[in-house]
Amino acid sequence: MPGYKAHISFAGFWYCIVLFIVCRLYDPSTLFLLELAFCIMLGALFPDIDIKSKGQKYIYTGFFIGAIPLLLMKQYILVAFAGWLCCIPMMVKHRGIFHDPLYMSFFIVVSWYVLYLYYPIRAIQYIWHFICFIIGMHSHMLLDYGVMRYVKKLTKHKKKKFK
Repeated sequence: MPGYKAHISFAGFWYCIVLFIVCRLYDPSTLFLLELAFCIMLGALFPDIDIKSKGQKYIYTGFFIGAIPLLLMKQYILVAFAGWLCCIPMMVKHRGIFHDPLYMSFFIVVSWYVLYLYYPIRAIQYIWHFICFIIGMHSHMLLDYGVMRYVKKLTKHKKKKFK
């Protein structure tokens, strides 16, 4: 399986495509483009959060650093929610839900929608960040599975009949 450097490099390839599209559509600031690069790289490392890896180390460090200003702003519910999210990877097997392209895309889209319900202007501002995170996650899974297995994973979900 590819290591974190391969995942970052492959995400860099996808970032170049996103960069081209975003620059054709908008006149983005350098900071915005750096934020998108960060989101793609974070998404590329995220699926391996359920195993001991460099990606897990970086992501948990980011959660910890992000919790400090939230605590200072007395946003205890957000810190508790982030802490709960940090526990999920310890409860699932590797290549489980974090390597399921449809589940993870659904989870990110629902997260964006919840943000939209509470902070609609921010949600619209951050839509490209969410898109880049999803692209990063899919680049990770594409590299892990290869094209054929990845496509099979995308199409394996069938409608279940309820009796």
